Amino acid sequence: MYGNQPYLVNCMPNPYVEDPEAASESIIDLRIRRLFREHQAWYSCDALGVDGATTAGEISDCYRRLAKLFAEFLDENCLLIYVPDTSRAYSINDETERALQSDDPLAALQATLTLPVVPVSADDPLMQEAVAKARGNWPQFVTAFERTAGENFSIKAPVSYSGTTEFIWLTVTAVEGDQVYGMLANDPANLGPLKLGSTVSVALSDLNDWCYIDSQGNLQGGFTIAAVQEASRRHQKS
Repeated sequence: MYGNQPYLVNCMPNPYVEDPEAASESIIDLRIRRLFREHQAWYSCDALGVDGATTAGEISDCYRRLAKLFAEFLDENCLLIYVPDTSRAYSINDETERALQSDDPLAALQATLTLPVVPVSADDPLMQEAVAKARGNWPQFVTAFERTAGENFSIKAPVSYSGTTEFIWLTVTAVEGDQVYGMLANDPANLGPLKLGSTVSVALSDLNDWCYIDSQGNLQGGFTIAAVQEASRRHQKS
């Protein structure tokens, strides 16, 4: 018991489902899919006695208490946090513990949500059009970058490791001829030792997209974002 509310903690030394490989096929985000396949055990923190008569304030209080309890169990062995009520899964990152200890843990977890990795076919017409626009307008990015006329200068390009390739955003540090240098702007789904902040270089010929925030605070570029969102919607419907 915690106050007047009973809570239950489960700890199970086996996967959440009988066949994680098969169950993961319905997960759109490739990063979440990989982590779900890898898990070998799970534990849950549940509030008991919550029903239709439970007020929104009481439910929020339950989440605050449960999240703080959950934070005490968080360590390097944790892969994902799953919230059944919202069907949301969150990969563990440097902000997770702080989010769990906040006054609104669900909103805080959402704010720390890692960018999804969504599969998009190479011959998708929306993606092909978006990539063509990004490459055609590349001189705009270079001019703004060289003049420091904005911030958060980033490109998206394929990065490979051991036979696996992911299109991932990079924070640009230099543009030299036909090479672009930068740091991974988010954690990859399955690129071995590469992680958020790893330094890489990519060929300009592999450019997939670019974006930055101009001096007026407006997003420039980001041509493929709509194509990725549309692909995500199609996967959700299938």
